[in-house]
Formats: sequence, C-alpha cells, structure tokens
Amino acid sequence: MSIRVLMATLVIAVGILGLPLPGAAPAHTATEVTAWPVHASCSSLACTFYFTRSATSATKKALDRTGWFADPAGALICGSIPNRVVGAACIFTIGHQLAAVKRTLNTAHNRGGCFAVEGRLRWKVISYTAVARGHRFCSA
Repeated sequence: MSIRVLMATLVIAVGILGLPLPGAAPAHTATEVTAWPVHASCSSLACTFYFTRSATSATKKALDRTGWFADPAGALICGSIPNRVVGAACIFTIGHQLAAVKRTLNTAHNRGGCFAVEGRLRWKVISYTAVARGHRFCSA
C-alpha cells in the first residue's frame, strides 16, 4: 500500500470515527477500538481477510454513523486489507455490493462473529462473509 493511500485512509478514518488528532483533547475512552486488526489466510488462488470481533463491531458502528455510503465503507473495510490487489478490487466492487456488505457486516456483528473479505484472484471475485465466533480466525 502506498504512503498516499495509507495516509488518505487514515485521514478518512480519523474524520469518520471522530478520533482525536495529535494535540487535540481526547474525545474517547481508552476502551474504544482505534485500529482495524485483520488476520489473513491465503492460498495460491485466494486470500481471506478476517476482521477481529472488535474491529467488526467498530466498523459496523462507524458505518451506521456515516449513513452507509460507498466511500467511507471502502475506506474502512478495504483500507484495512494489507494485500494491494484485493484491497483495490474491494474498493472497486464495494459500491456495487454495498447492500450485501451491510447485511453481512450486520449479521457478523449481531451474532458476535467476525466480518471477512475474500479475494479469489484467479476469478477476480471479491466476496464478503460473516464467520461464527468460534471460527479459528475469528478472534477478539
């Protein structure tokens, strides 16, 4: 990920989440999630990126506050993916799949599970899924 994309994602996340900027008075408690930890599981044909339960919950709440538009969803969800190809494909497709992304993220959150983004590179397909709390890559 280029430094420009990383900085743009950070600026958008700070603006959306209302995180304090350096030198600003803290507006949130220490228990709030301010990072988007993601676990990657890859094979030769696909990579799946699993958000932690806390990142799943924080992402859902942030998007609920913004009104579920494609740009913030792309920044929050796709900006968390460390693989440039899958991240770019995610940003490209999220606007077309926003209703399904919202449904899936809400399902993952409501069940206490994790949200995941899968990129099947050979077929150039991005899919979004909710995984159960007990899944081996669904951590706190």
